[in-house]
Amino acid sequence: MKAENEFELVLALDTSSKIQTIALVRGQNLLERRQHLANNNHAASLLKNISQTLESHGLSVADLDLISVGLGPGSFTGLRVGLANAKALALSAGVAVVGVSSLAAMARPVWAARREVTVALADARRNECYISVLDEDFQLVQADKALSPTECANTIRRLAEASAVSVVGPGLDAYSKFFEDLPKNVSRFGEGWDCPSPYSLALLGREKALASQTLSWKQLEPNYIRPSDAKVKTPKSA
Repeated sequence: MKAENEFELVLALDTSSKIQTIALVRGQNLLERRQHLANNNHAASLLKNISQTLESHGLSVADLDLISVGLGPGSFTGLRVGLANAKALALSAGVAVVGVSSLAAMARPVWAARREVTVALADARRNECYISVLDEDFQLVQADKALSPTECANTIRRLAEASAVSVVGPGLDAYSKFFEDLPKNVSRFGEGWDCPSPYSLALLGREKALASQTLSWKQLEPNYIRPSDAKVKTPKSA
């Protein structure tokens, strides 16, 4: 296992949603956070925003110890842009790179404050939510997946039978009518929690790096979960 100071300076980026988020973190200290409404056109601004973030602190990519990138699930185009830039930066400067679930990065701030079962919900469109369930120790209960809002609500109800539950993410507001009658021990964090936290992404990335879970840039792949809209076959008319 590597010493913690070997991964002291971390650049985190996530492009899984229409909101582009970047953070520069040294140790536990957030040096800078940038949040930009990219409307899924991340290619037009991501590299520029990364460069400006580093330059504002007198740094270059070569000064980084680790790049932590959100793997999704989320926007197919956005994820491709984020992964391509993370790979290019890691390759060009010889920096370690690690991928982190975007849903875990969304859930982490709420879990850190409440230390209870936490569910992250993102709008997957097609009348589905991307869902991630993490226990009181922030261990993944089940792999990130896409479920209908009804299935997500039922999952939350089952979890609430055993313990208090926090639910966070834009899926709550996107399908609000399905989550109106949740049990009283379910706390909701919808408005204002519409993208992964880049600071949490940096911390989670460092944890994976310290556990020797960094990857070669060639091995880094997005977590699409399901086929893109373009690949879904349109039923033939009779």
